[in-house]
Amino acid sequence: MRVGAGRIAFRARLPERRARVGRPPRHHGAASPSAVAAYTTISVGGPLRGLVTLTAPDPPRVIVQATWGGAEERTGVFRTVPGEREALMLANLWADQLIDGVIPAS
Repeated sequence: MRVGAGRIAFRARLPERRARVGRPPRHHGAASPSAVAAYTTISVGGPLRGLVTLTAPDPPRVIVQATWGGAEERTGVFRTVPGEREALMLANLWADQLIDGVIPAS
């Protein structure tokens, strides 16, 4: 998947974290962006069962969303950043925090 002029890529820290391109996550809470656009989701796992999603509704602008919790109660945060580089840095930071069991701050 292409976002702007670059390609979305994640550095993998643990084998349980894998990139997936496809449908958006089923669990949308109050912190969920509602954009319909190109996106990538990484399943972080860990004690919080986290997901990190990057959505590019209007490249180079990218929405980064982190969600965690069970199917009954998913909670999350999101932030819109001006470019792919910033989005990848934030996505990796939030994914690392979720792996460690730390709730990301918006």
